[in-house]
Amino acid sequence: AMTVESTLERTLSEHQALFKQLVDSSPDAIMRHDATLRCVYANATLVFVSGQPLDTIVGALPQELPFVFDAKAYAERLHNVLRLGTASGFEMEWGLPDGTVRWCQVRLVPERDAAGRVVGVMSVCHDITAHKELQTKLERAEQLPKIGFWELDLASNKARMSDHACRLMGRLPGWSPTTEELLAIHSEEEGQRIRKLYEAAIRQRDS
Repeated sequence: AMTVESTLERTLSEHQALFKQLVDSSPDAIMRHDATLRCVYANATLVFVSGQPLDTIVGALPQELPFVFDAKAYAERLHNVLRLGTASGFEMEWGLPDGTVRWCQVRLVPERDAAGRVVGVMSVCHDITAHKELQTKLERAEQLPKIGFWELDLASNKARMSDHACRLMGRLPGWSPTTEELLAIHSEEEGQRIRKLYEAAIRQRDS
């Protein structure tokens, strides 16, 4: 019996060592929280990325972790995983020591004891900052075609409108209004401002 027990203990110890090695070498930042939400483990990536000493991370509650911006929301999500026993995923901002902000895709996974009871939560944070920055650039690029523009030809007294500007004004693409038609579309205040600019340009042209 002792031999079997010793073998099981050795096997468990080897599995734990392998698990730690795999987790420590992960490019993702990983924490483990117990049932009180205190951090009981942080991998090397988390320590490096956060810039915080390991002993200030382990033993800390969410609100005591300086890199977690919205500690209250993070703690609530941890509580939900503990209560429901189901995994959860969400995005979260992290603050780094140099003042920069990183975006992370967080995956919370319940940890269970031998009896199947949820006794903690593993938090895996994958950096998605580059993806977020690309998403922002794409959204800005998508907005550009939605901006209408027009220009006024002083020689012909006609306005040239972009197709989207025509649509914004309820007209078919290609519409070329006169100065008065263009001014009538705008508010009185804006129309007066445009008229002054137009008249100033006419004076400059004729001088």
